[in-house]
Amino acid sequence: MDALNAIALGNSDIITFHNYHNAGKLAAGIESLKTHGRPIINTEWLCRHQDSTPEACLPVFARENVGCMHWGLVNGKSQTHLHWGWRPGRPEPEVWQHDLFHGDHRPYDTEELELFRRTIRQQSK
Repeated sequence: MDALNAIALGNSDIITFHNYHNAGKLAAGIESLKTHGRPIINTEWLCRHQDSTPEACLPVFARENVGCMHWGLVNGKSQTHLHWGWRPGRPEPEVWQHDLFHGDHRPYDTEELELFRRTIRQQSK
C-alpha cells in the first residue's frame, strides 16, 4: 500500500483524501500531505460520533487552506444520517453521522449551519 500511495502522491496534480478522525488526526494527516506541495482537498469527512465534527474540523480546514466536502446534505434515500453498520430495526442513533438537514429540510443543528456560513464567509475574503 505504501508503494501505491507513493506513486499516486508523486503523480497527482491535486491530492484528495478521506479523514473521519478528530481534529488532531486530521491536522496531522494534512501536515504530512502538505510535504508534496500540491493543493489538497478532503473529499470525505464528518463522522460526528467519531469526533469528526464541524466545530472541530472546519477550523483546521480553514487554517490549513484545505478544501473539504462531505457527502451528506439532506437526509434521503442514501441514509447518510445513519452510522456505518446500522441495521434496519435498530433505533436511529442519537448522534447522526453526515447530514445537515432532515428529509423535510429542517436543520439538524442551526448553530452548526451558522458555523459553516461563518467559515465560508471568512474564507471568501
